[in-house]
Amino acid sequence: MKLKIKLPEKYKTEILGVLLISVSFLVFISLLTYDTENDLAVLREFKSIGVFFKLFSFQVENQGGVFGAIISFILFVIFGYAAILLPIYGILYGSKILFKFSVNKVSTNILYLFLFLLDLGLVLNLSQVSQGFGFQIGKVTLGGWFSFLTAKIFLKIFGLTGSYTIGITILILLAVLAT
Repeated sequence: MKLKIKLPEKYKTEILGVLLISVSFLVFISLLTYDTENDLAVLREFKSIGVFFKLFSFQVENQGGVFGAIISFILFVIFGYAAILLPIYGILYGSKILFKFSVNKVSTNILYLFLFLLDLGLVLNLSQVSQGFGFQIGKVTLGGWFSFLTAKIFLKIFGLTGSYTIGITILILLAVLAT
């Protein structure tokens, strides 16, 4: 026997807004309390689902717990320090859904700033990538793995000078769009 509860559309959007704000806030706190050594130790222990209950006795420094340690590690590896803007954007978007705020200009500027930081990470990674240096997982960078990968692709397609030219042009365009 299935229990069917029909919620009005208004409640569904309010629930979505509350969930988006709370998850974004948890991710934001997790990113702010990220500790490279401790979070890497958590990830080393978390090799399979069978080890999951062993993590309950593990001392986690991240204020988001095991969830926060894993999520912050993943976000910092992929996006670098630009990942801080993702939960801020989520909180703003959840507030827009929940309270019917008009945060279009603010959220657009945060999106432009996020893209600006990723592109700045690309420009800063170009010299290291051109010299053959690889990506280091334990080290948090400005643009993370995404900027590193984009720098590798740009170097293959446009060369070093072309990559700098395009990267700096995109930085200028994003700065103009954000203001």
